[in-house]
Amino acid sequence: MTAVETRGSAIGTSVKRKEDATLLRGRGTYVENLMLPGTVFMVVVRSPYPHARIKRVDLSAARAAEGVVAAFSGADLADDWAGGLPCAWPVTEDIKMPPHFPLATDETRYQGDGVAVVIAESRALAKDAAELVEVEYEQLPSVADVEKALGESAPLVHSDLGTNECYVWKLDSGDPDGAIASADTSVTCRYRQPRLIPNAIEPRGVLAQVGPTDEVTLWSATQVPHILRFALQLVTGISESKIRVIAPDVGGGFGSKLNVYAEEALAVALARRLGRPVKWIEERSENLISTGFARDFHMHGELALKNDGTMLGLRASLLADEGAFHADAQPSKFKVGLFHIVSGSYDLPAAHVRAQVAAAVDVIVQLARLRDGRRVFLEVAVVEGTKRGEPVIEPLYRFRVRAGASGRFEVVGTRPALATLLQDRGESLSEDLFTAGEDA
Repeated sequence: MTAVETRGSAIGTSVKRKEDATLLRGRGTYVENLMLPGTVFMVVVRSPYPHARIKRVDLSAARAAEGVVAAFSGADLADDWAGGLPCAWPVTEDIKMPPHFPLATDETRYQGDGVAVVIAESRALAKDAAELVEVEYEQLPSVADVEKALGESAPLVHSDLGTNECYVWKLDSGDPDGAIASADTSVTCRYRQPRLIPNAIEPRGVLAQVGPTDEVTLWSATQVPHILRFALQLVTGISESKIRVIAPDVGGGFGSKLNVYAEEALAVALARRLGRPVKWIEERSENLISTGFARDFHMHGELALKNDGTMLGLRASLLADEGAFHADAQPSKFKVGLFHIVSGSYDLPAAHVRAQVAAAVDVIVQLARLRDGRRVFLEVAVVEGTKRGEPVIEPLYRFRVRAGASGRFEVVGTRPALATLLQDRGESLSEDLFTAGEDA
């Protein structure tokens, strides 16, 4: 009899980690650790205004500064681009898709939008020279609230589109209207999820090298090297077969490094022009205004229930801020996935989800609601079971309110066990705290 080796199942067994020893000993290799012979450093000059017309860019003083190799405006590099930064998934046929080039040429449409780039022999010299770039702006009206962005008189982020609405995505299953009409009771709630800006320990960074026949090697602190490689051919016009993207050790991303960014395309284009490797490392102040944000949602949900707690149907709507431009996969993330997030963990015979997405140029977000100068914290959790994924409108809630106030409030329509009367010290708290979510 021949012995047959049986391979055990990997389920339930631990897998030995291979990277820990290197990282814990400080021997990791990040973009900042990389240097090639002849490397020069780029610094991006960014708009201080959320919306402005570029009237003039004067690079003469920067070009004459010590150690400067070159300096370019958006107009100078306009012919270097085969196309704008791509959006990988246009989720509807009528989605608004404004072109997004690595540097602005006519208008800046968010605070931090790049208008020029300076390249020098060292990062310090490039930063000094960037301060010498003179840009004349004409400030334009801007809108910082996604609800106001849909108003008839709202300033347009892209005037040629005639609207700030990007797209509306709807998805139905069953008969949610009938379920709500026939229910014993229903629960309605508004939920405001503010914008967040990911702050990885390692900021973004790139190092680009282009050979004499356009062979590109790009080291980038990216989470998507294969997507970046594909996107670079669309933006630069260089064949994908000539592009190599390397993601070395990456010090955190939290989804913000899933995007294809202007600086990656800029580094390649500049290395191609100058015949020298080009390096860029993001500073923390840049991270807060030029790295992709997340969330900034206004959500409303209505859940139909029997008296015994059985869920009959769900109707949910989402209003989301897309920012001034689509990122490569931004439309296909939370907004389109909302239907599965709000309904996927439950036995719901019927559900309707509507996601409306608009452009705004908000750069400051109120992270907590203030009530008479005291912060109000809301804790939202599923009562029966757990639900993974993004925080969303939940049909059942547990609320914890801290306002240093004593009072009572009720959540009308839920089962008695859930409509617990909460006590605290101070002023009375009512349901408007949870339904008036616009300023939460």
